[in-house]
This record gives sequence, structure tokens and C-alpha cells, in this order.
Amino acid sequence: MDLDAAVLIEPLSVGTKGAVCTNPALTDHVVVLGAGTIGLSAAAGLIARGMKDVCVVDRDPWRLSIAKELGALTIDTSVEDMNAKLLEYFGPAPAGNTHLEYMDKALLNQFIEFMKKANMLTGKQAPNVDLYVDAAGAALLLQECFNSAKHGTKYSIVAVYGKMLEFAGGNFIRNEPVIRGSTAYDHAVITEVIDHIIKQKTPIKKIVTAKFRLDDFAEAIDTASKADHNIKVIIDYEI
Repeated sequence: MDLDAAVLIEPLSVGTKGAVCTNPALTDHVVVLGAGTIGLSAAAGLIARGMKDVCVVDRDPWRLSIAKELGALTIDTSVEDMNAKLLEYFGPAPAGNTHLEYMDKALLNQFIEFMKKANMLTGKQAPNVDLYVDAAGAALLLQECFNSAKHGTKYSIVAVYGKMLEFAGGNFIRNEPVIRGSTAYDHAVITEVIDHIIKQKTPIKKIVTAKFRLDDFAEAIDTASKADHNIKVIIDYEI
């Protein structure tokens, strides 16, 4: 096994576990929030399984260029509207059977006003996204996804939040989301990741953006802290 790829077993396992812990189908439309090491690993893990409809969302064009090389669709929220772009990629969510046409019009209007006050109506058309994998840790971005999601959408939270997350409570009633956290990895995921790397199912080595000798450890740490053009920085004991 290529050692430069082997050093990615741990982060790729974290990302893959977060991406697959809700058992997505190969035909699912998946959005990964964040194009850092874990977000790109999550996208790569899904693509390695043969999934075609994987989109990575971030604000950094350079990081998104790596996501494209891995085989993902991308959205740059610094210049693109996420909801509009997801509708372009995946289309609108199928309409549910609400039977509102049978309701008294005055009562229906009261019901709609209540929905608006409860933040259950955002005015946005829901994109046909089956799963969001949050590796960004950006509360406002996750809330935007939550408030414009279709019924039954799944959420896997890999990012670590240092504060409480708030969502419109009415959407839990209307959309019946499935939300779960993901941490670390297990034997099955590690085995899957090793197979991914050995068979080069994706060019995952693209996320290794710098390599240093052990003697240059301080420089490596400084480089890793500059997130604008670095993703995964490694120490190579053999150089």
C-alpha cells in the first residue's frame, strides 16, 4: 500500500463512517457540508461505493476543486445559492399527499399562517436530497438545510459543535427528519477504507497537500494552520 495514502486510513474512516452510518442507497442524493479532510473523506467514501449523486458544499473554491477531482458535484456558497443549485442538480422533492384541497379555505388560510409563524414554511422549494452529512460545523448552514428539506431527510452530524444548535421545532413535525451523530469508526468501516485505498477507488491522495521531514515539524504545524491552501499535512519519517 502506498504510504502517502495509508496515512489517510484514520481520517478516511471517520469520514466514511459519518457518510454511511445511515445506510444510504446507491441511488440516494447526498450533500456533504464542508470540504475539509473529513468532508472530502466522507464524499470519497460514498463515491468509492459507487454513488453518483454526491455534492460537496463549501466557501473555498480551491478546496472544492479537490472535491471535483474526487468525483463530486460542488457548490460554492460564497457565490452560489445552495438551495437553487441543489434543485438544479437533484430536482425538486416529490410532492407529498397532503389532501389540503379538501380543507375549508378560511381554515386553510389560518393553518398556513400558523405554519409561517412556526417557521414551518420557508417559501423555498425543497430539493430532492436524501442525506446531509455535516462535516462543516457551521450552524447557519445546517439550519438552512434543515429548513428547506424534504420529508424524511436524514442528517449525519460528524462536525463537533461547541454550542447548542437551534432548529425550527415545527419542522420536526412536518418533515419527520432522521438525525444521528457519528464518531470514530469500527472494524467494518476500516476494512472498507483499506479496500478503497488499495484499489484506488478514488484519488483520495489529492487531499495530502504538503509533506515534511520530522526535523521540520514546526514548519509542518504552521503550514497546517493555513487552511486556505492546505487540507492534510503529513510528516514523512523516511525523508
